[in-house]
Amino acid sequence: MTNDLYTLPHTIQTLSTQTKVRRLGYLTFIIKLFEIIDSYPINFFPQKVEIEAEKLFKQLEEYKNFHYGDNKGVIKATTSGISAKYYLNLAEGLKLLTISNRNYILSKQGRLFLLLLREYSTNTEQDYDTNTFILSFVEKIFYIKQILINDPIYFFTLIELIKNNQDLRIDKKLRNQFYDKVLENIKSVKNSNLLTNRELKELSRILSRIENWKEKEKYLEHILEPRINWLLDIGLIDPILFHNKILKLSIQGEKFYLHLIKMYQNFNSSFIINNYITQNYFFKLISNSFNLNYEEVKDIIKFEEQIDLYIRNAFLLFKTLAPLRVNAYQSIYYTAFMIFLNQNKIMEFNDVKKYLEKSKKYSLEWFSSESDGSLKIIRG
Repeated sequence: MTNDLYTLPHTIQTLSTQTKVRRLGYLTFIIKLFEIIDSYPINFFPQKVEIEAEKLFKQLEEYKNFHYGDNKGVIKATTSGISAKYYLNLAEGLKLLTISNRNYILSKQGRLFLLLLREYSTNTEQDYDTNTFILSFVEKIFYIKQILINDPIYFFTLIELIKNNQDLRIDKKLRNQFYDKVLENIKSVKNSNLLTNRELKELSRILSRIENWKEKEKYLEHILEPRINWLLDIGLIDPILFHNKILKLSIQGEKFYLHLIKMYQNFNSSFIINNYITQNYFFKLISNSFNLNYEEVKDIIKFEEQIDLYIRNAFLLFKTLAPLRVNAYQSIYYTAFMIFLNQNKIMEFNDVKKYLEKSKKYSLEWFSSESDGSLKIIRG
């Protein structure tokens, strides 16, 4: 068993959500606002988002009426900006936005996402790229990655519940089923030898909080409604059955669950290793789930020129204040995404990282405690 299973932070967190944050397309819309300006004051940006979002009402209705989507979760104009604030909180929770000096700015992952959106704004399945709420392939897989890492407990529990219950209806009974399954899943990993004492304490705190909800029905509505709709937006549940209030995994959803659960079983673990999965098997998981059947890069030497091209692009795209240095985590993921999307090949995050560690062209300074580092080109 690799040491990374122990050293990488284990994914035990839950996202706090409000029932209105149902449309992932709004997050894409918010991220694209940073193409114009690098930062927005926190007391101004929510109202800015609400004003701009009014232009999307027609697209949202079209998403429901013509593409088996849904029009719930609309951002409306308010005096306080609260309608947009719910989505801004979600963007922070998914590590796409952060706040610095009382300004909203893109996080490292947010900057990477914006770059990918610029290059891959066209939906690969249908010519619907002008509709914000019909997610492109790159949007779907990027959101899957961020949700796996930042909302592992609720996300996995919901998919597992749908998979194991035929014709699961969207009703009050579902809330109780989900609640019971969440508690079961948390308790099942408490004895894992992978977790540190600090992580065990945090998991116990989460378990105690959920067990002591005083308004359980209210909490569950705020948890379930958004996540069911996220699954709809990223194509992991059947859209036609969804409109009949029935939950069933789509073909992609079935494959996604089966491949993910197989990975968990291979390491005798569960959702707590999602960081490890996303750094070592993510693109393989996506390739299998979406029936792409991309091959892994086996001969690094033959592929070296292409890898170096993307690494050097990263130095142009992710400049920092430090001369000739870029953020390693960001640059490595950029390279892995480019190889997957452009070359139709699989080279995972850790494959790229190992290449950089061995290469005499680069100097990689990596800090295991932060799961990040810096990268520079060796001159001469």
